Amino acid sequence: MSELTSPLQPFIVRQSGVLSELELKSLIQLYQPIIGHRAVNLYLLLLQQPVNEQKMSQRRVHSYLFPYVEGALGTIDEARLKLEAVGLLHTYKEARVGTVHPTLLYDIQYPLLLEDFVANPYLSNALINQLGDLQFFEILKQWEVPSIELAEFEEVSVSFETIFSTNHTDYQHQIDEMLKGRTLQQHSTSQPQRQASEFFDYALFLRKLMSAHVDHSAFDNRLKQEVLALHTIYNYDETALVALILKHYDAKEKQVDYEQLRVTAAKAKQSMKSDLSADTMLQESKTSADVSGRTALKQQFPQLQDKEIEIALLCEQVSPLAMLTQIKRDKNGFVSAQEQLYIQNIAQLTSLPQSVQSFLVYYLLVIKKRTDFQKGESERVANEWQQQHLDSPAKVISYIHQQMKVKQVQQKQAGRIQPYRKQQPKKIEPQPYWMKQQSQDQIQSTEKTTQSEAELRNQLGQLFNEGSEK
Repeated sequence: MSELTSPLQPFIVRQSGVLSELELKSLIQLYQPIIGHRAVNLYLLLLQQPVNEQKMSQRRVHSYLFPYVEGALGTIDEARLKLEAVGLLHTYKEARVGTVHPTLLYDIQYPLLLEDFVANPYLSNALINQLGDLQFFEILKQWEVPSIELAEFEEVSVSFETIFSTNHTDYQHQIDEMLKGRTLQQHSTSQPQRQASEFFDYALFLRKLMSAHVDHSAFDNRLKQEVLALHTIYNYDETALVALILKHYDAKEKQVDYEQLRVTAAKAKQSMKSDLSADTMLQESKTSADVSGRTALKQQFPQLQDKEIEIALLCEQVSPLAMLTQIKRDKNGFVSAQEQLYIQNIAQLTSLPQSVQSFLVYYLLVIKKRTDFQKGESERVANEWQQQHLDSPAKVISYIHQQMKVKQVQQKQAGRIQPYRKQQPKKIEPQPYWMKQQSQDQIQSTEKTTQSEAELRNQLGQLFNEGSEK
């Protein structure tokens, strides 16, 4: 995948001019959150290379870029791959055999504006994952053009035919012939995946796969080619192809078995005996994938309860910000700007997988019953989990159980162990004779008082009986 092997490797840039104001706005607001500032820096650096009449720059070696790029060759290569992934750059390698350092041609593509950007499922989903739905909505509002109040103004614009005569010869066919085989100067744009067929909605197909919790890493060019081939040959629609993909999708490996996919597609079309509709196949395939994932977790972590396994599976499918948004919504609250920043800080500071970051949100707000996602506590817990090499929600849950057991054992041991106290004999001070005599007199007087009280009660009882007999 990496074609950049040496600082001495030459490169040429082809570009069609500077960015417009809207294109620059798109690059910063829409692309930079996905690819990072280093990739944007390389893009602008390549775009500023002087070009000749053929829009080609002078041949230079990559070390020429080092003073302007942080991290030198590795940074350039990583940034180049990110630019290619989002469609901002096309790279071509010199095909001449025997060249030690083949020249790379960088063909600059211009940023998509918002409408085309949002229509692309790869770019729009990647941006939402980075920014969150609230900030993404704020960007949409910044691009919105205020409508003209029709109550105050009415349109009086004229059409082309009103001003110019249309009674001349139609030269459109001749113009088309002249343009054949020619590439004209323009701001060319490129997308990671374009609409594949006039009769097949590839964006709809991807959205259905996303709703079925298929990992984004499976959405590569191979998937697109296979899907379009099955659509062309067997005339499968979007829903039927989603069902077939899910049937041969390995959730653990995050891969599709394309060989079995083709076999199943051919048999299903030939035999036509299946009574299952496409929607039923989709539901069964999704259920089968969920069951297989649940079974695998249960075998690997038998100590976990069913509810804990469900939470672990949920965290595998939901981003940290989406988890925070849903929990806050359930609590009748909202996600603050500071909380969004703390979520991004966790992603940048730690090497924890996204699923573990999602469980961190669940752990603090649901298990610990915190009102908000706090910076200090979240970083402390994330740091502890990273040091323990916890790379899945199931491992984190098991670790929490272990910590609770250790704490319970420590509490029991603390209750059993009594603090050692040396029993000191009580010191009895000698009493003088007159105090002893006084104590004996008090005891005797108490005994006499007790006896006199008993005699008094007997006398009262006798008097009461004598009175009743009379």
